[in-house]
Amino acid sequence: MNTLNKLGWSDFFETSLTPDEKQNTTIGRISTVNKTNYIVIYESGIKTCELAGNLMFGLDENEKPKTGDWVLFLDYGDLGIISKILPRYNCLSRQKSGKEIAEQIIAANIDYAVIVQCPEIGLNLRRLERTLVQLQNCNIEPIVLINKTDLPISDEQQITMNFMIDAYQAIPISAYHGSNMKLLKDQILTGKSYVL
Repeated sequence: MNTLNKLGWSDFFETSLTPDEKQNTTIGRISTVNKTNYIVIYESGIKTCELAGNLMFGLDENEKPKTGDWVLFLDYGDLGIISKILPRYNCLSRQKSGKEIAEQIIAANIDYAVIVQCPEIGLNLRRLERTLVQLQNCNIEPIVLINKTDLPISDEQQITMNFMIDAYQAIPISAYHGSNMKLLKDQILTGKSYVL
């Protein structure tokens, strides 16, 4: 279970399994969702999986596996068949594009979201605040980064950057120079799940 623990496996998921499921199926986490299959990381590596027929035709779109979901699958060598999707403790969603008013789940079981802004494009407090509200509604902890701090910025952008650092504990970094990268690395914890 060492690999699964590093991927975020916890008692929350463990308690949803029956003894039969623990013995006769393989636990994995969805890393990629494709049109017809899923890439699943599990204790022994990576497996391409498809949904069992009853799940493929019996679930609504948002009930089907999303990136970050934990699943049980039956291992048939080159292919796995997903037999169960474990309960989610949260999910990151947005409004579906188009005229239809519906939720679209982007990822599930996320602990932290890393929000990156940079002065080069323009620091945007309104966009940041909208994102923070969305994360709060999804019960996801934000980590705010301001990248490209090595570039020259206007006095107005400097005031905005200082406000973000004070109000939102934003971490000013320069990937180019490597400045403050240790502050970012200290935020990345084994066994927690992050979206960027």
